[in-house]
Amino acid sequence: MVGEGTKTRGPLRRFAHAAGGHGGFRSLARRLLRAAAAAACLGAAIGAQAAELPPDVLRLLDAPPLPNLAEGPRHHYALLVHERELVSSEHLAKPVVSVVGLKVDPRTYGRHAPIAYYGLTLVDLATGRQTPLDVPDGAVLGFPMWAADGSHFAFTATVADGIELWVGDPVEGTVRRLVGPTLNGTLSAPCTWMPDNRHVLCRLINGEKRKVVVPTADALFRLTAPTTMQALSQHQALDQWTIRHLIEANLTMIDVETGERRKIGGPAAIEDVEPAPSGAFLLVSRMLPPYPQVSGVTEPLRTVEVWDRFGRVVKTFAAAGTQPNAPRAMQWHASMPATLVWVQRYDGGDRIVMQGAPYIEQPRELFRTQHSYAGLEWLEGTGDVLVSEYDSLRRLRRHWLVPSDGGDPRLVAESSVDAAFSRFGRPMLKINPWGKEVVAVHDNGIFLRGHVATEGGVHAYLDYMRLDTLQTERLWESDGKANEGIVGMLAPDGSVLITRRETSREPPNYFVRSPGGMRALTHYDHPAPGLKDARRIPLRFERPDGLGLSANLYLPAAHESAGPLPLIIWAYPRVYGEDTQAIQPVTAEQFPDFERAFKLFYLLKGYAVLDEVSMPVIGSAATANDTFIEQIVTNAYATIEAAAATGFIDRDRVGVAGHSYGAFMVANLLAHSDLFRAGVALSGAYNRTLTPFGFQTERRSLWEARDTYLAMSPFLYSNRIQEPILLVHGLLDENAGTPPIQSIQFYEAIRHNGGDAEILLLPREGHSYRGRESVLATAAAMLEFFDEHLKGDDVRVPPGTLRASTAATEQVKLAR
Repeated sequence: MVGEGTKTRGPLRRFAHAAGGHGGFRSLARRLLRAAAAAACLGAAIGAQAAELPPDVLRLLDAPPLPNLAEGPRHHYALLVHERELVSSEHLAKPVVSVVGLKVDPRTYGRHAPIAYYGLTLVDLATGRQTPLDVPDGAVLGFPMWAADGSHFAFTATVADGIELWVGDPVEGTVRRLVGPTLNGTLSAPCTWMPDNRHVLCRLINGEKRKVVVPTADALFRLTAPTTMQALSQHQALDQWTIRHLIEANLTMIDVETGERRKIGGPAAIEDVEPAPSGAFLLVSRMLPPYPQVSGVTEPLRTVEVWDRFGRVVKTFAAAGTQPNAPRAMQWHASMPATLVWVQRYDGGDRIVMQGAPYIEQPRELFRTQHSYAGLEWLEGTGDVLVSEYDSLRRLRRHWLVPSDGGDPRLVAESSVDAAFSRFGRPMLKINPWGKEVVAVHDNGIFLRGHVATEGGVHAYLDYMRLDTLQTERLWESDGKANEGIVGMLAPDGSVLITRRETSREPPNYFVRSPGGMRALTHYDHPAPGLKDARRIPLRFERPDGLGLSANLYLPAAHESAGPLPLIIWAYPRVYGEDTQAIQPVTAEQFPDFERAFKLFYLLKGYAVLDEVSMPVIGSAATANDTFIEQIVTNAYATIEAAAATGFIDRDRVGVAGHSYGAFMVANLLAHSDLFRAGVALSGAYNRTLTPFGFQTERRSLWEARDTYLAMSPFLYSNRIQEPILLVHGLLDENAGTPPIQSIQFYEAIRHNGGDAEILLLPREGHSYRGRESVLATAAAMLEFFDEHLKGDDVRVPPGTLRASTAATEQVKLAR
């Protein structure tokens, strides 16, 4: 136990003392202050701890992900969008203020610490030739937007003093700056293409930039009486004029060829703007003053309006949520010049209505759902539409084909939301000539992509469905030897595809598949050869009540490990309806992306790892959580038994780890069972009385289900936790249900009750961790923690070959 008279090791062990103790604090604010002040001094300790990670682990966690692919509308070119999975502490330490509940960098008038896209590569899809583009050095790029005709693409570049707009020419392979650092991206992405493919519609800063004095990153933690938990990162008091200046922008039409600008309307706090297919009208969603600084206390007033091209308001609608029957999901009909479509509630369900310009006629009803509206997709070149609805009681999603001529809607498919793969798949989409996303139609049929689980593994497929008969034809199916998925379609008849393919040994890459064979578009190598020979054993087993479960057991390469091995289990509980057939195992051959690499790097250090572990909680949506504890303990018991039956695992040296709701699961498993030697819980919630109005799938309040809330609160059972636990939490956790005080109080409760707890608080981190220093420090702390508690004093694993008895192997086969 880390406490008085206990020997500690390493900088993070010393920090565990600084962050808490048996004395406690007199108030929530003082507890947060003390923990945050300790975290503010953690920089050197984090750096030292991260440096202790073995080089092979560092290489694996530092490996860049496969770039995103942004395919051009005409299938001639695509852009590889390069991203950093882990960002520097400087990226997270940029100035930040709160504006209407959003984290904003006041120097750039954009979101604080945006996704770290940093480079673009142009790909000629016919030849595979790649051209790195000369984007601004050191800038954070926005995801590129293609013009509907594929003639240009545009992207934002966030530089030190603001957000710029750049435009690219795919034929020339060049990019140029169109707008200097004057874009306003506070509320959302600042630009969109007009349907004419020559103009972009952008929000520009209103007037001169103002200097907003922001305390340093360390000072962000020196707070007094925050209004809400989220105010931990949103405490900088701003006057109304400053808030208004940060969010109100001038909507401006910009010619990409000449740079000519035309202002549309006056300054407004525009959250979203969408041009009609004809370009004659704009659908504008905006906030109305006064603007609150912190969300959750007072919500801003909103309105939805139709503007003409000069900024005059043609029609005003009540914003969603302002009235019981207010329109929501407003959008333009994708194939009509200026027809609005929206959703309204009616008895128990929703109705979809349409209204054309000049928006004075009574709206026409397109379709009524029996249950909740769950989205729609327009079919190319027609007024027909695919509508989805969700039956929450039966946990089913239904897909309807609704004709434009007033004919009867037809049910296309129905599937459980709990199923691993949809029976309907996903329609293949394209950009129509007006820049709207539609379902691609070919010869009176559409294409559906998806995955299906078979005895031989998970297969990707492309189906062709005729619209007159709704009959499907399988056009292509993968061999199941790799994890493959369809990214795009290069031929209108579906004969040429772009796929993303990977195995557990081969990193993901993009390929072009055609009747003539398969051609690689990218060539990325394995970042950690030590994992290349790791073994994956799919396990199929049952818990004592007969419910089928599954997991994937990963073993180190034979020359690096010996058995029986200590085991680390990663899991996440999920609530399923009464139809247990919906629980389908996922056995795709996946390469360890960053999230999985963070789980599997223990294989390099002599551990076995269980991942993709079934952790179902079965029951009706209303009462499933009444047996949450019993079911997760039963699941864990069955999982350990199945792993131990292989002969590779030491059942007495098993640890468990989880993030968010998985962390909550870890705490309950330690409180209500003796199955594990140790546990790690990242960014969890442990006291359900602090989330009294529902959590995860629980919709009852504390006062409606008091016994369930109390039973599911491991904080109230902290006196029963005898196994060591490491808690990790970001001090700027933005998730309403998991503020850092949840981990701090839980840590103190375990310590006061004589338990063995350590805590690592990460400055500048939210619910998920992005900073390289923080992530590597967390990985190092977890490795050290499991080494101590699962391997004991001797952390070395002697070389040898894993062996399993014939009986154990037969047991696993029978369980399958």
